[in-house]
Amino acid sequence: MKHFFLQTLCFISTVLCSTSLSAQTENNTVFKKIVDNNQYNFLVIKDKIIGYGTHATKIYDKEWNLLEAHDAGQSKLQTGTTTASRSYEYDSQDQKFYTKSWTSNSNLYDVNKYDFSIFNFTQFYEGDAEKLFFFKVNNDVFLNSHSVSTFSESLTGIAGKPSYVSNYYSKLATGFQIVDWDGNVISSTTFPYYCSYVSLNYLEVEDLAYIVVSALNEVYPTTIKKDIDLYSATPYDIKSYAVEAGYNHYFIYQFDKQNTNLKLIRIEKNESNDNEEVEWFGVNGKKLNNPSRGLNIIRMSDGTTKKMVLN
Repeated sequence: MKHFFLQTLCFISTVLCSTSLSAQTENNTVFKKIVDNNQYNFLVIKDKIIGYGTHATKIYDKEWNLLEAHDAGQSKLQTGTTTASRSYEYDSQDQKFYTKSWTSNSNLYDVNKYDFSIFNFTQFYEGDAEKLFFFKVNNDVFLNSHSVSTFSESLTGIAGKPSYVSNYYSKLATGFQIVDWDGNVISSTTFPYYCSYVSLNYLEVEDLAYIVVSALNEVYPTTIKKDIDLYSATPYDIKSYAVEAGYNHYFIYQFDKQNTNLKLIRIEKNESNDNEEVEWFGVNGKKLNNPSRGLNIIRMSDGTTKKMVLN
């Protein structure tokens, strides 16, 4: 009897294991179809499963067979920090200090060149459009800051000369396009200022359509520097060139749905929260000149702290 019970238990276990493996295999098959380097949201429209991500769209039937795949296009930029440092030596004959050669280092990482958002999702959901359209915000890399440390005044011969320099690069939004889900450009424009961060909203008022660009952080003139010599002895901080610092800006475009033209018709602004980043620290508590890859602890001007991870 005991032997029969063990055989039965083993059989049940085998069936359950087989069923579990079968379900897992089915799950793996499904997810192999939909998982890539994009992050998707899913919805069902007219018996089709629509997976839409930051720039890619996929359409499946109810068995998760891929029917269509669309990609609006993405590429990468490199932001981060480039540094150089040098030490010194003493010449007892001249009784002077002399600098040694520079040693440079780069800590750069990839970021997306384009930021996407769906602007006619409602129309698509209701079946008024056959394809998705995206706002495609264009970003470019600019010099954020140039830091300089110098040799001590006590070092005769090299006093005041740069001993450590760093360039920190970040991205700014320079304009946007309206593109379809295959990346075909419907319309495009540049911003009146380059922006640290933007969000876009599409509005329809009777027969008129508007796109409101909200720039909720600093904005800068379009003549802002992209780069300077790493070994320059002159510090630089992009924040000193901010346009109307302390204000949010709103760029209002009229969108002609017939000929797809975009026209900037107004710029609005309102006072923003003055709370800003003042100091950065690594996970070990060491103060940083600029945010770096990994975990950063940021002290705000109001005394609060927050954490940020840069990949």
